Parts: sequence; C-alpha cells; structure tokens
Amino acid sequence: MAWLNQVVANRQTISRFITDTIQTFVDAVIQPDATGQIIRVARRFALVAAAGELASQYGLTGWQKGESFHAAKACFIAWQDAFGIDGHREDRAIMAQVRAFFESHGASRFDNANSPNNDKILNRAGFYHTDGEGFRIYMVLTETYKNELCKGFDQRTVTRVLLQAGWLKPASDGKASHKPRIKGVGTPRLYVFTGKIWGGE
Repeated sequence: MAWLNQVVANRQTISRFITDTIQTFVDAVIQPDATGQIIRVARRFALVAAAGELASQYGLTGWQKGESFHAAKACFIAWQDAFGIDGHREDRAIMAQVRAFFESHGASRFDNANSPNNDKILNRAGFYHTDGEGFRIYMVLTETYKNELCKGFDQRTVTRVLLQAGWLKPASDGKASHKPRIKGVGTPRLYVFTGKIWGGE
C-alpha cells in the first residue's frame, strides 16, 4: 500500500505527468489533418500509456521506462491502420444515420410550414416546405436534431460533417441553424436540410 500513499502525496505531480504524457503521445501519433474521432481515440490510448508509465515508476509492472508508451503507440497505429487514416468511416456513419432518419420519418413527423399544427402529426420532428422542383426541404427542431439525428455522436462533429457535405444549409449569420417565422408557431430554431440528403455521399 506504500505506493498508494505516494500517489496521494504526489497528486499534483502525477496530474501534470499524465497531462504531459497524453500531449506527448498525441503529438507523436496525430497528423495535422486528423479527424476528431481519430484524435479522441488517440487520447484514450494516451491515457493507457500514461497509466502504464506511472505504474512502472512505482514498480508495479517490471517494465522499463517508455515500454508502456511504445506499446500503446503500437496498438494505436494498428487500430488506425484497420480503421483508415482519413477517419471517413465516422463521417459515413453520421450521414447514413441522418439519411435513415428522413427515410423513416420524412413523411410522418414533419408538419407543412405553410399550414402547420396538423393534428395527425405525432411526435413532431420539424417542418417542411416544397421547393420549385418539388423536393421537400426539411427543417428539424433542435431537440430532435440533438437527440435523434446526432444520437451516438458528438453534435459539433455531426454539424461539421453535414455542413461540409452540403446537407445542412447555414443561416445568413453563419450559424448552422435558422429561426424562420412559421405561421401559428412563431420562430423556432431549426436545422434546414437541403435536397442533397438524397444524393451521393
């Protein structure tokens, strides 16, 4: 139990060590154009590396200094080789989830913005209007966007991916969401989707 007493007595030093080790690890393995998912995974491997190095310092592993770091680095590189260095897998998963949402609910949970408050709409996800070519332009309520379209992903990452793909139409003020006036409803904040959700990825 002596090592636990040392940990308690040196909490600040250990905290700095962990922070510094994580940063050193991330700097060593991450490319400048790495996606958010790859960076997040790298930080998890980095935490394992830091914990291993710390345990070695206290004589708990029998490893030499740097062994845990290099082992975690090798594991991260193996993961990245299997995942794909560009990280587009997460982007594709996000887009597939968003498209599936509209395929499932596009005809049943969106109210016509020109004649809203339809009693037949249950669990309303937002509104729609029809463009000049006959396509529905969907406007998704913020809570639905956060809890359903972004489910399982970081909301900022989802928004970035959808904006880059042209699936989301940014507002004139640069924000990702709009506040259109809808008769009988007011000015709810909505995410406006373009017809590109039905095109290629």
